[in-house]
Amino acid sequence: MILIGPPRLDGGGMRQAQWRRALAHRALRGASRALLIGPLTARGRPAEAAGIAESLSVFPGRTTVLPGPGDLPTHGRSPGWLTPLVTDTLPTRPIALGDRRTALIPLDTLRLTGGRDAIGAAQLADLEARLAARPDGARTILALAHDPHGKPATGAPLADREALAALLRRHPVALIVHGQRDALTRGRFAGIPTLSPPPLDGCALTGWRALVRVGWAEDGSPAIEPLHFARPESRPALAEAFAAADAAGAWTDLAEKIVAADDTFAALAAELRARSARLDAVDAHAAALDGALADLIRRAGGPGDPSRGPDR
Repeated sequence: MILIGPPRLDGGGMRQAQWRRALAHRALRGASRALLIGPLTARGRPAEAAGIAESLSVFPGRTTVLPGPGDLPTHGRSPGWLTPLVTDTLPTRPIALGDRRTALIPLDTLRLTGGRDAIGAAQLADLEARLAARPDGARTILALAHDPHGKPATGAPLADREALAALLRRHPVALIVHGQRDALTRGRFAGIPTLSPPPLDGCALTGWRALVRVGWAEDGSPAIEPLHFARPESRPALAEAFAAADAAGAWTDLAEKIVAADDTFAALAAELRARSARLDAVDAHAAALDGALADLIRRAGGPGDPSRGPDR
């Protein structure tokens, strides 16, 4: 699968040229699926979106479009120019990718199905049912326009991110692809690897203008490959930047494992304290019963009690 970052078309010639150069990349010709993540436009105006559908028509049946929050007006329904673009975005079932073991599930976090800046209870319930019914060995990629981490570079945060995290802890997926970032970003959410492609006009951190190919390493973890469409070959510093980004991703993974281990130890310590408190309560109750029994024996004149008469 090839990820195409936000084009942010503004009606100007420069971004249109970047858009055309990105779509001309040879990797897209043989890709089983291209996932385009918005915002597609700078302000959601129809004039800015002119030509997007025609440009994508060279990949018939192989493109999934997730508009970004910036593509929708603050009030009102979805603009008409989005209609021909989202017909493949909200399928009735997961999209099978080239290896037939991996499925792509796009989530609607915009107003296209009635909500906004949220997945919604109905869609979460449908997602849980789909994930629970997966066959053994199947891999799933979730895609959403919003950043599930809750700190988007632009736009509003995802309102029900905690509900999504709880669901994914019950039914983990292989990868989450999302938007709302200005750079190629890797991270983790609910213990799951996340990936956000860079905008087509350049990564905010490195200046990369690249698509991103998503594959799988031998251990089953996601493997990404930047596909530069506007990069002079005489810039080896970019390779160092990629290595630094990978190292940062590894540190993020390690930090999350440390936090998870700390949470586990904290939970165990709390359980031990609770058990100790219960044992103390049992001991106190047993001591009270012993005292009550001794008191009853004294009152009844137990063995050796001088107040009792001779045994008969």
